[in-house]
Amino acid sequence: MFSKYIFTAVVVLCAITSCTKKKEFVPDPYLGPMMTVYHMETLYTDSSRLKIKVQAPKEFDYQNGDKEFPKGIDMEFYDLKTKKKTSTLTGNHARYVKEKDHYVVTGNVVVKSLEENKKLSSEELIWKPAEEKITSDKFVRIETPCEILTGDGMIASEDFTTYKILKPSANIFLDCE
Repeated sequence: MFSKYIFTAVVVLCAITSCTKKKEFVPDPYLGPMMTVYHMETLYTDSSRLKIKVQAPKEFDYQNGDKEFPKGIDMEFYDLKTKKKTSTLTGNHARYVKEKDHYVVTGNVVVKSLEENKKLSSEELIWKPAEEKITSDKFVRIETPCEILTGDGMIASEDFTTYKILKPSANIFLDCE
């Protein structure tokens, strides 16, 4: 009698499981890099003249067009007329966000104006190539031959010839004579 119930239960379970739809296996989408480039160098030109040189030891390219530079980035900006290097930008890590068309450079970020002997230091900067601007909402320190300026937030031209600190906090004058 007991075996009849077990047999009936097994038959009912088999009937129920055979009538259910089988779940289709859908793998999680791959979000990692599609390509890794070592010793990357990209040249931006305008009318066949070098405008910007970007170098990095390692670059990850993602499917959505974003790029990551996990081992740092070095950028050199050039004057189109004189063909001279005008400024540099370096950082420990960077990423290019295609949707916003800008680079976010973080970790010991330094921008140097070679012609005017100015240096900008921060922990994060955003370079917008289309607007030819560098911005930050973090603490910045700007050193010139005659003064040291500090504050929060900044807007500057990509060649660092002009700049504005949004919330200045200190202005230290040095002996320039």
